[in-house]
Amino acid sequence: MKKTIIVTGVTGGIGSQIARKFILMGDIVIGVYNNSESVAMQLKKEFGANLHLYKCDLSDFDCGEKLLLYIEEKGLQPDLLINNAGISIIGLLQDLTKDFWNNIWNTNVTSAISLSKALIPLFLRNGHGKIINISSVWGERGASCEVAYSATKGAINSFTKALAKELAPSNIQVNALSCGIIDTKMNSHLSSEDISSIIEEIPAERMGTPQDVADAVLSLTDFNSYMTGQIITIDGGWMV
Repeated sequence: MKKTIIVTGVTGGIGSQIARKFILMGDIVIGVYNNSESVAMQLKKEFGANLHLYKCDLSDFDCGEKLLLYIEEKGLQPDLLINNAGISIIGLLQDLTKDFWNNIWNTNVTSAISLSKALIPLFLRNGHGKIINISSVWGERGASCEVAYSATKGAINSFTKALAKELAPSNIQVNALSCGIIDTKMNSHLSSEDISSIIEEIPAERMGTPQDVADAVLSLTDFNSYMTGQIITIDGGWMV
């Protein structure tokens, strides 16, 4: 049966690949984005009516309610929310500014809470729904010079577990994918030497790809209702 999926950060490397995966399966995607207008238009040109684009600043808590209004106007019935939008800040904690902190917290955490809050009533009305949060191994292990980012992903992991308990009686599943190093723009600051050094530590002997994450997201949607509250690591064995 054709599903309707909301994907945030749809113009990013992982988000666009997730959207592509579902659309090619015959589903409808509502892609939420804030930047990269050219990528958004390229996706729209590629997928046409199977992709609905909604531009919104995800760091704004009101984005969830605005998206809900858009969904209702279009007469769409979402089955799945994928909270993928995220940014990273590299640097020492002592150099972190208030503006950078507010931006990374609101983009990585507030967005997931705001959109989940807005969509839950629809899921409750339909009697089912799934929420998948894209997290990071640094949310469990922490990363030097990425303290703020690690803190936001740790929050996403706790949010996932807590909301799963809250929604399990209503047949709504909440899980997260904890990603290792993925070959996206977020990691473009790494030098070839840095990447080679990291790959030496990964048993799979390579970086992950957006396709790897998209495949994992698709697999998660096929699990039954008893699979909830889990933080599933996809890192090629890196952090085992």
